[in-house]
Amino acid sequence: MGYELNEKCSKTLYELYSRCRSVLGVAGGSIVGNIISKTNNSRADVLRKSALDLSELDSQDRECLLGKNYVVSIGVGEEYAITFRGIWFVESMEFISNENDLINWIQNKYFDPLFQNDAEVSDRDKCMAFTLISMRAFSEGSCMDLMNDSRIRMIWWDILKQSSVCLHSTGIIKNSIDDSTFRDKDTNKVKGSDDPIVNIARHSFNLKGPSFGRYQTGKLTYWFDIFESEGKPSEQVLAKLIRQIFGKMNSKTASDMSDHSNAICMEYGWKIEQYYKDLTFLDVEYDQFIKKAFELASKM
Repeated sequence: MGYELNEKCSKTLYELYSRCRSVLGVAGGSIVGNIISKTNNSRADVLRKSALDLSELDSQDRECLLGKNYVVSIGVGEEYAITFRGIWFVESMEFISNENDLINWIQNKYFDPLFQNDAEVSDRDKCMAFTLISMRAFSEGSCMDLMNDSRIRMIWWDILKQSSVCLHSTGIIKNSIDDSTFRDKDTNKVKGSDDPIVNIARHSFNLKGPSFGRYQTGKLTYWFDIFESEGKPSEQVLAKLIRQIFGKMNSKTASDMSDHSNAICMEYGWKIEQYYKDLTFLDVEYDQFIKKAFELASKM
C-alpha cells in the first residue's frame, strides 16, 4: 500500500489531511469519527476550507490522486479536497486507524444505541409515549402529525398534558406538565421557537432504544410500530414496549394506566380522527387490546 503513491502525491495528500485535521480542530488520534458525524453541509464546509490549489502539481500526479479517488475537485479553479478514501489511506499508512477501529466506531455510534433497552427514559419521553399509546398512534396513518396545522398541535399538547397528569397520579413520573413548564415567568411567553408539543416530540429520540427500534419518526410525525412479523397488531409487542418504557409495575398500576389511556382516547378521539388516515385503532374494540397489553406488561 505504501508504494501506491510517489513522493509528490504522497506529500500533497498528507498536507490535505493535515489541513483537514486542523479545520476539524482534532489534535490527535483518528479524524474519521469527527468527519463522518458532521452533517453534509458542515462536512462540505470542512473539506472546502481544507482544500488545496494543485495547479503546480503536474497533470499526471493529479490524475493519479483523482484516479484513486483520494482527492476531488471542488469546482473552483484547481482546488481539490481530500476524500474519505484519502483520509483512510493516510490513517492506515500512519497506523492511526484500522478496519477494526472503524467497524467498532460505526457499531457503537449507529447500531448499539438502537437497542439499548436498559437506557433510562425521561419523564417527558414517558409522557410522549403514553400520549401515543392513548391515542393509538400505531401506524403511519394514525400517527402524531405535527407538520403544519396549529390546531392539531394544540390538541396533541392538551393530550400530552392530560397524559402527564395520569402518569403523575400513578407515580410513574415526578411532576405533571402544564403550560407554565414552557413559559417564561417574567414575560409569560413560550420559551424557544417551537410549540411545547413540538419541543417535546423533537427531543423524544431516546425512545428508540427502549422500544427496540419500534419508535418510528418522520418529519414531525411519530408513532409506535406494534405489528408482529405476520403483520398483525400484537398485544405482546405493545406490552413489551410498555414494560421497557414505564418500568416494572404491579397489576393495580397497570389497570389504572390502561383506564387512563382509554379515557383519554374517548375524550380526544373524536377531535383527532379527522387528522388520521387510519381510524382502525380508534375503534372501541381496541379498548380491550390496550387493557390486555397493560395487564401483560405487569406480569413481565
